[in-house]
Amino acid sequence: MKIPFASQSYRSRSLPLSAQRVVNLYPEIQTPSAKEIVALFGTPGLPLHAALGNGPIRGMIRLDCGCAPGAGSLYVVSGSKLFKLDSNGDSTTLGDLPGTALVKMETNGTQIAILTGTEADNLFIATTTTLTQVTDTDFPGATSVVYLDGYFIFTDTNTDQFRISAINDGTSFDALEFASAEGAPDNLVGASVDHRELWLLGASTTEIWYNSGDTDFPFERASGAYIERGCIARDSIVNIDNSLMWVGDDKIVYRANGYSPGRVSTHAVEAVLEKAGGLADLVAFTYTQEGHAFYVLKKPDTFTLVYDVATSLWHERESHDRPDYRVSCFAEAFGLLLVGDDSNGNIYRLDLKSYTENGETMIASATAPPLFADAETAIANTLIIDFEHGEAATTGQGSDPQAMLDWSDDGGKTWSNEKWRSIGRKGKHRARAKWDRMGQFRQRVYRVKISDPVKRVISSVAYADIEGGGL
Repeated sequence: MKIPFASQSYRSRSLPLSAQRVVNLYPEIQTPSAKEIVALFGTPGLPLHAALGNGPIRGMIRLDCGCAPGAGSLYVVSGSKLFKLDSNGDSTTLGDLPGTALVKMETNGTQIAILTGTEADNLFIATTTTLTQVTDTDFPGATSVVYLDGYFIFTDTNTDQFRISAINDGTSFDALEFASAEGAPDNLVGASVDHRELWLLGASTTEIWYNSGDTDFPFERASGAYIERGCIARDSIVNIDNSLMWVGDDKIVYRANGYSPGRVSTHAVEAVLEKAGGLADLVAFTYTQEGHAFYVLKKPDTFTLVYDVATSLWHERESHDRPDYRVSCFAEAFGLLLVGDDSNGNIYRLDLKSYTENGETMIASATAPPLFADAETAIANTLIIDFEHGEAATTGQGSDPQAMLDWSDDGGKTWSNEKWRSIGRKGKHRARAKWDRMGQFRQRVYRVKISDPVKRVISSVAYADIEGGGL
């Protein structure tokens, strides 16, 4: 008979109810005529694109300057240096930057504003050839920077105020060119721009402003555009698929639906966020690949949760020997999806045909929903998991790829020894991964892992021969 296999990450606070996880795999919904409705596909590997400086990679942004598509340059903050990386692989060091944390970067097409911290001396402006520290005394420091209609817009540190630069010039400020988000007495956490509207996210509320063209100050609050929901982490705010996503002050992940916050997190995701404690260090980035728009949410050294707009399902990502994903930031440049490493100066490509992280093992795992024998015991005679078989490497590691199965009879708290089965050498497309004689259970959770550098595709159903064993 068919039994359900993993289709998403939903690890309940009560593991016997659901210990389901998918790690380094993402679910994709198929057409009704497909073999199964849901399949799990391997997340992209990380082949090396460039190595710049000592790292970590603190931020990246593309500056096209009107160049042809795929040209332009990528500007990268690695450690204490700003690099300019061209499409041919050449790199230039433009100068030094203070700090070690992630930076905020924004461009007006000819300049790049770089915030290395929240103080008045933490704003730098880069061009194609220079890096300059902003010394205008009318700039008081900021927590975030965005761009709209010729202006760099900054949220002031520890206030409800935001201010604008001179038009098309991030080095110049006027002390009177600011306004306040005064709908509630909360400080601004960060800002974003969506559909040419300025979203100002505070600690407990959100306001939306627009460019009215007023000669005194160009931005005004949009009528009725007030949300009684704030943001808990500046770096959780990202634009995705013609909308905005962020982690709310109530530790729920939201996606904007017009001027309304739509909850997209599950109770399982919210339990992870609650358990993690302080969330001010959350980091998010988004990218789109083969029609999937991914919101990648990471708490460093703790977890990485990923929401797929295409399916509304969550999965997880982990790097080898880490509880989280090594990626710190993202940029699209040279026709490639590029990410930076949070511990060195490496920049990688997100490549669905790569199955390692720059040569390091990438383990994909799928933990199924629980099987219950009601009030009886059951005997598991046979389990067949449906992989895409025969996609092995020709030689070396992965030439005889193995699936590693274990199971838990106590709700995912302890696990059996692993039992390995081949998923087919090169061209062996009719192979089967079959396990026999797995004993009795009253409740059981199956988990399968693949570490070999081969294509990973797993059906969301498995096939089992299970018989009743009595009370």
